[in-house]
Order: sequence, then structure tokens, then C-alpha cells
Amino acid sequence: AQSLALEGHPVLQFDYRGTGDSFGQMENSTLADFSEDVVDAIHFFQNKTGDQRFSLLGLRLGANIALNLKYDATTTLKPEKIVGIDVIPDLSQYMNVCLRYNLATQLSVYNKVIRDRKKLIADMNQGISINMFGYQVGKPLYDSIVGTETLSIDKSIRTRTTLIQITNNLKKGLPKLILDMGATG
Repeated sequence: AQSLALEGHPVLQFDYRGTGDSFGQMENSTLADFSEDVVDAIHFFQNKTGDQRFSLLGLRLGANIALNLKYDATTTLKPEKIVGIDVIPDLSQYMNVCLRYNLATQLSVYNKVIRDRKKLIADMNQGISINMFGYQVGKPLYDSIVGTETLSIDKSIRTRTTLIQITNNLKKGLPKLILDMGATG
């Protein structure tokens, strides 16, 4: 973002609700809320710059959100480009990895697992948020991510799309994802 800004490009970098410097509580958020945050950021950017053109760059879950937004070719919500870095091809599998990281963190902090995977999920079902990579994740976000098994791309809008995969894990879904991308541009 800084490099683009130094070259004279208007740039908006933001945090999803309840993350970083943003307001709200992440544990009550869903993927739909994060998508709404992106749309709000686009409209803020367009109003602030007076320019309707924009591109999106997303990393990991942000890449999934950018690729899954419902774009409208007849309005200003149509990106010129989308860049997805380290897209997560299977979000359900990703959430299992996040739960394993929670267990590993418990082992390193307490030298034992205090809440196993079943207990973590049961706690979320009872309204107790759990820590995933330093973020408090609650049932709404967990359910919305697990309910989205694989990445699907809105093929109704044609825009330049670049995917950059920097990790080798979760690669089972990438060949299908790349085939799907062929239809979008």
C-alpha cells in the first residue's frame, strides 16, 4: 500500500470490523459482515477520491472475500483488477487448521491441552469465543466460514484477476480454483 501511494496512486488499506484499529467485535461478525466492510471501504474510497475506479488486493481470507463479492457491472461496484494472495481454496479445512493452531498454542503455553477441539466448538456453540491467531472468533464467524466449503468465484463479472499462491499447504483445491478462474478472466 505504501509503495503504491508513493507512486501517486490513491490507496485505502482497512481492517475488518473488530480487527486491528477497527471498531466492533469480531466474535459477532460473519463473512457477510466482512464483505459489507469491503463494499463500505470501496464506497468510502470512491467518495474520498472522486474516482469510481478501484482495484482490490486481498491476502488469505481477504482474497477469498474479494473474489466472492457480488459485483454489479451496471454500478460503480466493479473492480478493474483483483489480486488474491494466498487464497484459501477450502475454508472448512482452513478452520480445522485454525483449531489445530489453538491446540498447539495451548500445548506451548500450558504444556497440555485444556480445551480439545470438541470443547472449543462446544464453547462457541454456547456463545463463548475462542482465540484463533490472536483474534476472538465466535460462532457466527466460525459457522459462516465452515458453511463456505470451497472458494467459488462470481463469474457474472469479468475483470482482470491474478492469484498468487505463496504457500504449499491446502493445495488440493487449487487446480479446480485455477480452472474456475479461466472462466472469469
